Amino acid sequence: MAIANKDVRNDVQPFSEDNLNPHFINLLELLKCSILPEQKYNFDEPLQDSCFKEHILNVETNLLNAIPLLSKLRKSEVIPKKIVLYTILVAGENSTITMWTNRKIMMYADILLKEVLNRYGYSNLSSLLELEVGDYLSELRPKLLKNSWKNYPAAVDSFIWILFSLKCPHIGEHLHSVLPTCLLLTDDHVYDNKVKGLQCLQHVASNVSRTDLDQYGQGAVIYKAVEHMIYIREPKIIPHLAKCLIALLSKTEHSPTSQSLTWNHFDDVLNIWLPSMEMEQKLVLREAYMENLNEFLQAMGLGSARWSRKLILIFSDYCEQEHSCEMSLKTLLTFINSAWPRISNHFHSIVIILMKVIINMKTKGSISNNSTKPSRIIVQQCFKALEKLSNFMYCDFVNKMKKNRDMFHLYKLVMEEDINYYVT
Repeated sequence: MAIANKDVRNDVQPFSEDNLNPHFINLLELLKCSILPEQKYNFDEPLQDSCFKEHILNVETNLLNAIPLLSKLRKSEVIPKKIVLYTILVAGENSTITMWTNRKIMMYADILLKEVLNRYGYSNLSSLLELEVGDYLSELRPKLLKNSWKNYPAAVDSFIWILFSLKCPHIGEHLHSVLPTCLLLTDDHVYDNKVKGLQCLQHVASNVSRTDLDQYGQGAVIYKAVEHMIYIREPKIIPHLAKCLIALLSKTEHSPTSQSLTWNHFDDVLNIWLPSMEMEQKLVLREAYMENLNEFLQAMGLGSARWSRKLILIFSDYCEQEHSCEMSLKTLLTFINSAWPRISNHFHSIVIILMKVIINMKTKGSISNNSTKPSRIIVQQCFKALEKLSNFMYCDFVNKMKKNRDMFHLYKLVMEEDINYYVT
């Protein structure tokens, strides 16, 4: 297998199939013995740190012995493909702190991986993976089946590490190989595994084309797999689900610049989320919803105009709460810019929300505090957006505001010198 790389001679095959002399056999054995063996999963008896003490000691010794074996190879010697493969798998299993690894093992694995990369002039793992990613995924596949993946937690970590090292367009070429494991993770009852699955699906959706997702209905498969999670009221899930949906729907549905108002999956999500937001009383969930609604509306674009009335009610409620005010104002500004054709219909409702925010700042004595400065700036931006979209209505609002001295004073405090345009 020849490598197209300027640092590798055309007549050199870096990864040999059969070149396993005794020196290589010892190195390969050390790497194989460093792979975490099967762990019998038991729901009632979850794995503990104590289960991996012996494994950690063995891996430390194995990798410490493997480093000089690899580094002493002559530059002219060809590394067997199996050694490259197991070097990558070991590095993947020990890419983050877990019960079966430690920082010393991570350092040793990284040294081995860098030695392989440096030998062939690669600056990062992605370039190396692009050559034989199918082989790495095939090696992991038996450990990542429906009935086996829970017994191989390190293989899951290795898969995720390899997946996140791949970028467009190489994920699209192997979509059929990576999706099954991602979907298994999202379908698990353990929230931590669901989060891992959502992160994987977000990465996949962000690094494939719309054509890749449309082929064989892969985009529809991903949406169907995460659809049930839209109903989950869990702060740990909501942000990752939102990011996953945004990455996916931005490609499978209309683009943010589209003028189409046809109902799509963006609307299906809001049809569930907005009633939940309206009724939600737990602060942590209110924050989770609002923090992710902003990016969701940005991705949805003009289609958010369909939800104007429901959104205005939510903004009115959430902007009155100190803990969610700033983020709610940011999302309100996004809504104003996204749903611009409908803003004149809701001009007065939006102005009331903004003035209530100003009054609340005054009541709490924070209208001039640095702590509320971000909110005041966003209020200014909202007023300027309203002025641009509904200039006549905005001028009329300011003129009426002048009749109430106290209110106009508060308004000027927030708007600062920007109000001079309207002062006669």
